[in-house]
Amino acid sequence: MWPHESLVDLAIKLLESAAANPESMTNNEFEYTPGKPLVNLYKQKGRKEDARKVLLKAAALKSYERYDPGYQTYQRIRNAMAFATEYRQLGYPADAIKVYQQVMSQPNDFVTAQRYYGRDMKQDVQKGLSEALKELKPESLPELLSPTTVITITMDEKGKP
Repeated sequence: MWPHESLVDLAIKLLESAAANPESMTNNEFEYTPGKPLVNLYKQKGRKEDARKVLLKAAALKSYERYDPGYQTYQRIRNAMAFATEYRQLGYPADAIKVYQQVMSQPNDFVTAQRYYGRDMKQDVQKGLSEALKELKPESLPELLSPTTVITITMDEKGKP
């Protein structure tokens, strides 16, 4: 909570301006961009849909080229996990599920990213996906089943889903 509530609207305007610059939103992980505090202020003001729009826009920006491929993969997965967590906190589990499914659809990336993460990222993504599935409500199903949804079926070592 801000000590001077009257400054929140000014802070939102400044952060909206900064977040409108794609370069300021792609040079770091999401939590280090102007988008993160903007989402937090939108949440504080009850502007969930505006916060969601910031997340959707930031998630569409993909720019990690300045790093080696392994670190790029790590950053992409970390950002996806951050976006999914934010979607869940905002009450959009269907959006989170889409993000988790997209990450899970590239299983080799977990091996590449593990060098930087230090533990199994796949477990963290699976846990987040499981929690998001529990948060689903019947009214979110049409959104989850939209044509842009990625559905991945993971097989065990015996070839069973």
